[in-house]
Amino acid sequence: MSIEFKKEVVPTSYLDASQGFKEVFQNLEIRTDPLTGRLASIMDFPMRKYSVPKPDLSDFVKRSLEMGCPFCPSNLEKVTPKFPSRILPEGRLNHGEISIFPNNASFAPYCAVAAMGTQHFVEIGKFSPDLLLHAFQACQLFIRKISNYDRRVKYCTINWNYFPPAGGSVIHPHLQPIADYYPVNHFRELLDASRRYQRRNRTVYWSDLIEKEQDLGERFIGKTGRVNWLVSFVPWSRWWDILAVFPGSRPVPDFSDQDWEDFVQGLNRILKFMSDQDYYSFNMTLFSTIDEKNYFWPHAHLTPRFPLPPLGTSDASYIELFLGQTTTAFPPEEVCQQIKQYF
Repeated sequence: MSIEFKKEVVPTSYLDASQGFKEVFQNLEIRTDPLTGRLASIMDFPMRKYSVPKPDLSDFVKRSLEMGCPFCPSNLEKVTPKFPSRILPEGRLNHGEISIFPNNASFAPYCAVAAMGTQHFVEIGKFSPDLLLHAFQACQLFIRKISNYDRRVKYCTINWNYFPPAGGSVIHPHLQPIADYYPVNHFRELLDASRRYQRRNRTVYWSDLIEKEQDLGERFIGKTGRVNWLVSFVPWSRWWDILAVFPGSRPVPDFSDQDWEDFVQGLNRILKFMSDQDYYSFNMTLFSTIDEKNYFWPHAHLTPRFPLPPLGTSDASYIELFLGQTTTAFPPEEVCQQIKQYF
């Protein structure tokens, strides 16, 4: 096992006008991702000092209903698109209270929307396990059908933009399953690095990662069934980043109902923690190949999204979007201790 959690503490300083231009020293911690080599900065950022209560979301919800929700039952059949019959004979895929139809803003060969249930707004910590379970099972069915229809499909993701700060343009809860010919950039990075790791070490990175994180106990949150939950050593966002690793290399099309039940159980606990911390928006992506790759384990990243106080500034800037560098004020080890109470 050759996983190394590299940290380097770099001192910085400035002359503080509020203290008569006295020199103030701070430590900046630079972390290197043990798989990809991607960098992140753990910094003493003022956002940690803010205590911002969850806003009243009723106005968001009211305005979204006034605009007309395409995913509510009264509108869905009339306004959402259908797949051509050669792709999906029934036009839309229905599974329980989930309806899947094409995303009319497609950026991959097969982009879909999975509208979840009849309730227009579900608070972040109040999703029923059955609704979540059916939603992910529906996405799995869609991906399975598409990969059987088009053998060029080799990769898939299941995505969730919850609320406007996460890029969600519709309040009604919905997932976005994608079946693709090519892995998107971050996915390709993960696949390539996982393959190199196996060739170099003759072991699987994801198995080694879980074993080492469990031994250290600093960022490993716990397990729900066989799904492992941990806080990423190098976060993918300015806040923090939860990693859910499924056991083994079995891809999403071959997941069992138990796999999804284990995942939903942990996801509900993470969402409850987020709600208790007054977060009200998040992004999630689950990465998987279509065919089994022995060097890669399916896994999901989940991170809260929150406008930065006091002006409601976006929490993403050129630093994340163009430089590809994450800056965060939340050491993963501290976040892990907070979330462990929910497991």
